Amino acid sequence: MGTTRSVQYEIDHGSRDGYSLGAALAGGEFTIVLGSGLTVSFLTFDRLYSKGRLLSFRRGLRNTKPHTTLIQVEGCTTKKDAQFYIGKRVAYVYKTRHEKRGSNMRVIWGKINADHGNSGVVRAKFSPNIPSQAFGKPVRIMLYPSSI
Repeated sequence: MGTTRSVQYEIDHGSRDGYSLGAALAGGEFTIVLGSGLTVSFLTFDRLYSKGRLLSFRRGLRNTKPHTTLIQVEGCTTKKDAQFYIGKRVAYVYKTRHEKRGSNMRVIWGKINADHGNSGVVRAKFSPNIPSQAFGKPVRIMLYPSSI
C-alpha cells in the first residue's frame, strides 16, 4: 500500500510529542516500539477514495445523453474490476471564483450505476448533471457503501 517505516517512540522519555509522532505517521505501514519493548504494527491510509477521471457523456453516434457520465477508474482495467465499484458514491470537487459558505470549493455528488464496455469504464449519474467543462478532470470514488 505505502512505504514501510519504523518509528522509535520512547514512552517513558516523553521526548517526542504527539504532533511529531502524527507527522511521522503520514501514510503507509508502521511499527512503533514502545519503551517497554512492546512493538505495535499497523497500517494508515492517506485517502479513503479511489481516483477516477471523467471521460464524457454516454452517447450514440449523433446524440449525447447528459444524464449519464462515463468515468475511467484508476487501476480498473476489466469488466470484473468495474463490478466492484457499482453502487459507490462519486464526488466531483472543483474550485470557483466566488466564496460561498466560507469556501470556494464545491462538490457535485453522483452514484455509479453500471459498468460500460470491457475496459473498466463505469457509468455514473450526477445530480445536477456534470458540466462538459469537467471532462478530463479528476473525480473521487468513495469506497462506500461497501458490499464486502
